[in-house]
Amino acid sequence: MFYALVDLTIPKTRCHKLTGLAPSSLHERLHPGYRRKHNPTPHRLRRKDVMLTDQERTLICKQLDATPEVPIQQVYYQQWDHGQVLASLSSYYRMSKTPTCVSRGPKTTAVRVSKTPRTTPPQLVATKPYQTLVWDITTLPLLTRGHNTYLHCVVDLYSRAIVGWGIDDQPNTTVAEEIFTQIIATATKQGHQVEMIHSDNGTSMKSRKMQQFCQTHGIVRSHSRPRISDDNPHVESSFATLKNDPTYPKVFEDKNHARNWIRTWVDYYNTTRAHSALEFFTPHQILTNTWKGTWAIRNSAKQRLYEQNPTRFRHQRPRVRTPEPEVYFNLTNTPEHQGNTTLINELMQ
Repeated sequence: MFYALVDLTIPKTRCHKLTGLAPSSLHERLHPGYRRKHNPTPHRLRRKDVMLTDQERTLICKQLDATPEVPIQQVYYQQWDHGQVLASLSSYYRMSKTPTCVSRGPKTTAVRVSKTPRTTPPQLVATKPYQTLVWDITTLPLLTRGHNTYLHCVVDLYSRAIVGWGIDDQPNTTVAEEIFTQIIATATKQGHQVEMIHSDNGTSMKSRKMQQFCQTHGIVRSHSRPRISDDNPHVESSFATLKNDPTYPKVFEDKNHARNWIRTWVDYYNTTRAHSALEFFTPHQILTNTWKGTWAIRNSAKQRLYEQNPTRFRHQRPRVRTPEPEVYFNLTNTPEHQGNTTLINELMQ
């Protein structure tokens, strides 16, 4: 298995993760016969002549347990002054952390049993645009102290594009319903269908109005687990990108100012900014399936560089990565799930 990975020119660090072998074992197999010492002594048996005996360990723990309120350093020097010190100060500290030292050893704590019922993690799959939507609401501070406006944002999981947004004075289910109605109309016009909507457990997300809206349109609702902050990472990541943008104003003058800035930024995010999770294509290119033309340009440029100087690429033709055709979140643990297929699985087949 290891040599099959090496023949595929996979980096050594990747081979180490896939095979589970230690780096030293990989080096031994790549360079047989170059081991510096045959039959080396195990680490636990080295320097055995200077190890503390069991009797010395017991006496040290008794000295520490005799005065548990006295710091270890003080105990050490007191014993030294009486000529009864048995080891170095670091050895006294090390022995104080063992279970043999009753007064200073590791304390057993009661296991806290959570009363919250365990829920299964949300499992999202997107193989085409508009299939799975994720959304959330974030605050945008206004110039007046203590006043905010609220951004309702919907992200397409497949393309990471912001396909709908709205601003209101409060988290508003009506605004969210209008946004989703417009998204469904756009998706239907392009021959797509919204199958799932994922969100956290906010009041607007779990309202009866949103429940009736999803039932009317045959959409499955999905929610984050209670008190799990990373169950809706894609839209949270877009919020972080928004608020870390150099042009992001710390406060907005009013709701119109926020709406105008968000409109400009969303257009930039969708059509101009290269997304790292999309192999640095833009969300709009993935959403409209126009990324192949850009990929062809990138590939021809790379191949041209290779033809000019192959040694820069170690005589291996560069491969330009393409976006993943399927997006998964919280994969199932069943082996037959196609999203769990890795290189090691393919080699074993």
